[in-house]
Amino acid sequence: MTYQEVASQLNISERSVRTYRAKLTMRIGKRVAKITSQANTGHGIVSNRRANPIARPPFNAEYVLHLLLRKEEREVVIGDLVECYGEILGRFGKRHADIWFYKQVTGSLLPLFRRALLRIGALVWLGRILRRLIS
Repeated sequence: MTYQEVASQLNISERSVRTYRAKLTMRIGKRVAKITSQANTGHGIVSNRRANPIARPPFNAEYVLHLLLRKEEREVVIGDLVECYGEILGRFGKRHADIWFYKQVTGSLLPLFRRALLRIGALVWLGRILRRLIS
């Protein structure tokens, strides 16, 4: 089921559905991390590493994405990356999760810069046309 379908059935906004899902995912992640840290079975099924459910992705990388993404894309893209970051954090640890997050952000920089430059170029082009029409 998509966010739009859930929002229309509950008669709430799509943003509220996404926010609630993110909060629910964090709660579940905290409970799983607590259970994982308490279990010491050693059978390879449950990781013995202590996951930090409060850990956040690198702030600088998240801020760069916030600057380059459009308003309607920010919550979705950053939310998905934070969700995957939490999974990687629980499985491989903070250092590997940070490296993964930086890799995702650096891979997104070129397309986002290109899109921003095209938008600026289109505005400059439009300004030149308007100046010619006015004068």
